Amino acid sequence: MNNAKGHISGVEIRVLQSPVECQHVQFLQQRVWESSDIDLVPAHMLITITKNGGVLLGAFALDGPRETGGMVGFVLSWPGYGTDHRGQLSPKHCSHMIAVIPEYRQRGIGLALKFAQREAVLAQGITEWITWTFDPMQRINAIFNLNRLGTISNTYILDAYGNLDDAINFGLPTDRLQVDWYLRSPRVLAATSAERTEHAWPAEELHIVPAPDTKTVSHSNLSRLGVEQTNSLAVPIPHTVNPLEDARMLQWHHFLRKAMQTAFGRGYHLTNCVCLPEIGWHYILAPC
Repeated sequence: MNNAKGHISGVEIRVLQSPVECQHVQFLQQRVWESSDIDLVPAHMLITITKNGGVLLGAFALDGPRETGGMVGFVLSWPGYGTDHRGQLSPKHCSHMIAVIPEYRQRGIGLALKFAQREAVLAQGITEWITWTFDPMQRINAIFNLNRLGTISNTYILDAYGNLDDAINFGLPTDRLQVDWYLRSPRVLAATSAERTEHAWPAEELHIVPAPDTKTVSHSNLSRLGVEQTNSLAVPIPHTVNPLEDARMLQWHHFLRKAMQTAFGRGYHLTNCVCLPEIGWHYILAPC
């Protein structure tokens, strides 16, 4: 059974350092992203990261695959620097990967890995700030990052990784949202608490941005993101992402790119991903 600290019966989270464990991490990368060998983080680099302040944690299930020693997931981060909310250069951890193989998802393992990463970074005593990126088209990732972990975002990165040829990103722009996870902030403590509650979003609290036209890419509706707006914004996202619908997915990419860049440029922060009654899934952006 899960609890507030992310412990799961039958699953152990532990530090990875040995060459064999790092090779198992490579195997999991291939399973999750269906990546070519050239796109894998190599074992020798993983070993070096762990010996120099990085955090590499594995999740092991009692019934996990024999070829990975029971490892079913991992999370990877390392120390870095970033510009904080005051505009000053500050230490942080850069979280680069989290993965759980498909047959072990929906069990809370990803959440347990992130909670363990949080504790490991805090134990170093260097920083209380972790950042990472995610694809704004991936609703499941957005819900996990924003709602369940309590991250926020005001950074949109254009084509962050260039062209990728894995099964998820092939043929699409690699635009990413960078999220900030302030490990001891009231928002994060509330989100990760066992007693957390979901915020309701009445329509009168929101300025709802119309969805893009399904046949043409028009940004005229984004002109309504005025600087005088005081309500939170609700920006629509696609209910599903179908890579076979290349033209439609590109339209959504361009729409979200314009919407996020415009909102962030006018002082909004991305805080939630919610399903609004009758109109579907939306990003919520709050004025600061």
